[in-house]
Amino acid sequence: MQLSLQPRVDIAFSFLNDDIIATVGAFLDLPFTNVTITQLVTSTVDENCNSSNNNTSTQDADFAQAFKNLTHIVPEVGLGVGLDFMIEAQLPQELGIKAATSIAATTTLLETEFPLPTVCLAFLTNGPGSPGFTPAASAFSIVQASEASKSAQASASAHATQGAKKGDSGKVAPPLRYKSGKKLDCLFAIAFLLHFILL
Repeated sequence: MQLSLQPRVDIAFSFLNDDIIATVGAFLDLPFTNVTITQLVTSTVDENCNSSNNNTSTQDADFAQAFKNLTHIVPEVGLGVGLDFMIEAQLPQELGIKAATSIAATTTLLETEFPLPTVCLAFLTNGPGSPGFTPAASAFSIVQASEASKSAQASASAHATQGAKKGDSGKVAPPLRYKSGKKLDCLFAIAFLLHFILL
């Protein structure tokens, strides 16, 4: 999609009672804006719509599942100078040429373009501001936060289950050595008392 402001100057010449008209013009693109919008498959690009490799973060299965495609917008602005030329002729039929003939040509003498920051968007269907487009990097952060929350909940649930199992088993019994020691102390006291009485 291109939008431009194009002032121009035309000079026209006519011959043979306006049977032949020649027009020469010069134009300027001051400036022109070009926007390219592309749909990209999520598994082939990163969250900034750059070509991905096996190490990119957007290879995450949950992100690719949530957002099948990303919208890449590439804007640019530029300036241009050009010329165009056109001849229109109304020729007599006896010459064997079509009664109305026109020839036109356009050439660009100079053109320069300046790229603008690109935008990578994902279409958000859930969450604040949905439905609508949001930066893909923000959408990826939302997916990561959701995954972290689910992981934390699963970990907390596992710890709670383990704690419940320990609680059901009751207090851990003292070591057998400790109980045996108490019995030996009692026997020793009784033996000492009998020995004292006998003496």
